[in-house]
Amino acid sequence: MKRRRTILYADDESSILGLAALCLEALGFEALTAPDGETAVRLYEKHAGRIDAVMLDLTMPGLDGQEAARAIRAMGATIPITLVSGYGPEDLEGRIDSGLFDAFLTKPFTLESLGGAIRALLGVTS
Repeated sequence: MKRRRTILYADDESSILGLAALCLEALGFEALTAPDGETAVRLYEKHAGRIDAVMLDLTMPGLDGQEAARAIRAMGATIPITLVSGYGPEDLEGRIDSGLFDAFLTKPFTLESLGGAIRALLGVTS
């Protein structure tokens, strides 16, 4: 039996984190969720071998999405990392290290936009 792909999603807003988990499961992915950047880094460290992609909210207390991405990359991670933000990419120009991220997803997202972003990142066609 084929293993479901696992997505690590971090967001400090519990309603968005819950919605993301429901959407990921509905799309056929396994969701690992983290309420902050520190937890995301710890979960990645513990489950690195089974995580296929990471999605990080930009603004979280403690380690923000950019700092969490930097810590995950420092562990040698080559998997896709998506930055998720309520700000548009044009608003963040010059404020983020775009080399850390493979994609950007604007909040609020829909089931379709979340699914499309993940499938594009992972090269999944269905």
